[in-house]
Amino acid sequence: MKDICRTLTDSSRESKFTLVASVVAIVRLEKIVTARQSFARVTRSTQIAPLVVSGA
Repeated sequence: MKDICRTLTDSSRESKFTLVASVVAIVRLEKIVTARQSFARVTRSTQIAPLVVSGA
């Protein structure tokens, strides 16, 4: 956390670009992970639904 603050206070353009790039990469990773989780949830519910229907 201290490193991030140090990078923010650093006035050089390169370090700011590196910080922005890393934040963008983290955000993209989180989006991919959440998309995969929701997709897994959908596929799981579509697999369970026919079993429930056939069981009833």
